[in-house]
Amino acid sequence: MLPPPVFPPPVPSGAGAQQPGPGRNRFGPNGRGPVGSGRSGGPADGAGLVVRPFSGPGVPAEFDPETGALRAGHGLGGYRSGVYGDLGGVSVVFYRGHDGGLGLRVGDRSIVLAGPVEVEWDQVAWRTIRFAVTVGGEILTELTYRALPAEMDLGAYIRDVLTDSVRRESVFT
Repeated sequence: MLPPPVFPPPVPSGAGAQQPGPGRNRFGPNGRGPVGSGRSGGPADGAGLVVRPFSGPGVPAEFDPETGALRAGHGLGGYRSGVYGDLGGVSVVFYRGHDGGLGLRVGDRSIVLAGPVEVEWDQVAWRTIRFAVTVGGEILTELTYRALPAEMDLGAYIRDVLTDSVRRESVFT
């Protein structure tokens, strides 16, 4: 049986659209995706980054690392800068930014993956995984989610990339 399709969350619209608040996984301040079509050029063209679903069917999306806005876009071409998915119902985007560095967006939190980054990925209970990112000894994000097959587990993929220096330098380039 195939997994359900993965789509970016819908973009609220209209003057009464609900705005992001503390602890919420929503979009930029105007309730819309980033400026720019993301249809041409690479990461240096100033447009949002083009990211694809990590696993399963889905559509490419335009991602703004500054606001966390993720907007679905059929036919987005150009440079593929990362992947998106969710872990335990929390939106996760793993990407290479305009500056060439790796980044991670977990819910409403952005993490620059430079320097002493450690990823903890462990089974903590039957069919339950704990994923945490630590920078300089401080836990910046921690999620617990139901175990997934290896090819569908974005947390395991992030751990594998960040612990392999060759993959870390070459992913999304």
